[in-house]
Amino acid sequence: MNKEINIWIGNGFQADRKLLTEGAPYYYGSNVSNALINIFICSGIIGTFIFIYINLKIIIIIFKFLFIEKIYKNFNTNFALIISINIILLLFLRCLVENSISYYNLDMIIYLMCVFIIDNKRKII
Repeated sequence: MNKEINIWIGNGFQADRKLLTEGAPYYYGSNVSNALINIFICSGIIGTFIFIYINLKIIIIIFKFLFIEKIYKNFNTNFALIISINIILLLFLRCLVENSISYYNLDMIIYLMCVFIIDNKRKII
């Protein structure tokens, strides 16, 4: 594999490991530790825009729940929704320093379950 990144469609699953292990010694590890950069390398501009679009849509719904509907006032009735929102926000923060929801792992399964709970409250998908 050459070290060029296909800008439009990316280089495929776990391409960041292939790009970083070739050539110079890899002191800091062999994968990119940022979900957005990882998705750009693996799936290109198209996949990055899809990732950003889906997550912005979810963030908009979360802010509507928090600031318009004020779900924290009815904590007992909205418990699952509040916990799901907090977990999603935590996973978004983890995306800054890890490949949290960009790979098929436990974080992605938890993320999808939380999105399902939010989707049951308001249809976003």
